[in-house]
Amino acid sequence: MKPLICLFTFFIFFNCGSKKSFNKNELVTGTWKVESISEDFKNKSSEYSALHKCNDLIRHKYFSDGRLNYIMPDWKNTNCELRNKDFWTGEWGIINDSTLVTRHNLHYPNGQISGYCSEQSLRFIDKNTMEIVLNYEDDGIAMDDENRVGETTIFKRVKL
Repeated sequence: MKPLICLFTFFIFFNCGSKKSFNKNELVTGTWKVESISEDFKNKSSEYSALHKCNDLIRHKYFSDGRLNYIMPDWKNTNCELRNKDFWTGEWGIINDSTLVTRHNLHYPNGQISGYCSEQSLRFIDKNTMEIVLNYEDDGIAMDDENRVGETTIFKRVKL
């Protein structure tokens, strides 16, 4: 059922945009880096996760035509190396003015492709800072620790 909802959402997004959504789309469009990540729990306050030095290389690129591309580092010994830029691609859109919908495609070296659809709460702190909140249960993500219910990521716009 979730794949059908995701497909329907993308159809609506690409065919029925409003002026307000367009402005939010303009804000999302660009290259972003992770500033901070906090884990959200059921029975206690959120905790900030320490970012690994390689996280500074992660880039989320949202294109105005609805494509997305994530650049992710590999950790090899103590060095950070960037993966092929086409490893993680997909599409994105905004619904209800505050929900970011993404469809992810992971391209593996052996030719295998896997994918999933995700809906996250989206809020702009300012035009160069966005907050994305992911609820694991709503997204069908199973966690080893059932008290972990989501994560909140703050992104900063990268000026090219």
